[in-house]
Amino acid sequence: MMLRPNQRLVIPRFLMMQLMAPPVLEDQLLKGMTGTTSRHLNIKVLKRVRLAVPSLSRQEEILARLDWILGRLGGIRELRDNQRRALDVLLPSALSKWVV
Repeated sequence: MMLRPNQRLVIPRFLMMQLMAPPVLEDQLLKGMTGTTSRHLNIKVLKRVRLAVPSLSRQEEILARLDWILGRLGGIRELRDNQRRALDVLLPSALSKWVV
């Protein structure tokens, strides 16, 4: 399904972020999906979804903050991955010294 929001009311990326947020995705969208092997989202369910739609300037502010947070998260994930790689190298060496 392709959504084409009225860009005079909502920034498309802002809409996407809202639809992916757990209160909307889990509490509204996933509960309304039907089907057993291939789940589908009915347009009637989508029309009933409740979203916050602040002014366009406020949406831009929120997106800027989200970008900053996601950037910081990316840095944290990179540090974590580097630490895991370092542990993978150091741990076997340290264990071999203890276990004789």
